[in-house]
Amino acid sequence: MRRMGWMGIGALAFLMAAAAMAETFDGRIDRLEMKASLMRFQVREGTLSLYASGALQDLLLRAFFAKARIRAEYQPVPCGGGVDGLCGTVSAVTVEQKDF
Repeated sequence: MRRMGWMGIGALAFLMAAAAMAETFDGRIDRLEMKASLMRFQVREGTLSLYASGALQDLLLRAFFAKARIRAEYQPVPCGGGVDGLCGTVSAVTVEQKDF
């Protein structure tokens, strides 16, 4: 029984650490770069590049063309391919605009 308690505490600590690693961006997407099937959304005047797929990618694309403010939660990842600044993979997006 005591072992189950420690396992629960360990799992809770892991989940809290994973949540703490997520970052948040608030603002507008400054620039969009498309290469084959990959889209890179640049924000913060090119110092942060966000990558997304599926429905999140579609939502970010619509927000870019609507010049809408977004709130994006992302996991930091290493940048590659000559990309400067910080990079992240988007895990959640909220669009802050009426009639979007």
